[in-house]
Amino acid sequence: MTENSIDDVLAQDFAYEVSAFGEYHTIEIGEGENQREVSDYNKKTFIKKLAFSKLLKEIEEPLREFRKGVFEFVPEKMLKIFLPSELDSIFGGKGEIDVDEMMQYAKVAPGLSDRLVKRFWAILKEFNQETLSTLLFFITGI
Repeated sequence: MTENSIDDVLAQDFAYEVSAFGEYHTIEIGEGENQREVSDYNKKTFIKKLAFSKLLKEIEEPLREFRKGVFEFVPEKMLKIFLPSELDSIFGGKGEIDVDEMMQYAKVAPGLSDRLVKRFWAILKEFNQETLSTLLFFITGI
């Protein structure tokens, strides 16, 4: 978009649509600019405003609500004593995947041989954290 001409090619106003709960909502980029069409002249401004809106404005309200929920349990003054890395650990948990813990909570499908199941866990114990993370993503989708 920045390197090619978009005049007479792209019909885009200073707005974009988002889908939420099956409904589409038009989000204005800049006040009163949703009627302004993007052109070669203003496309860099459009890109900057779009990035600002998507990266900052869209998360503003959910982030405010998250903070409000956290402050119900932990006073804001108490959180200020933690480093960002410590808060990440507190809220995100341990970043290490424990195969023994996976074994403890896994449900094995009926009919699988004990030998096969033991071999599966033995292989997993040989995996590094990155490979375990990829496997966990594949299994859960998250």
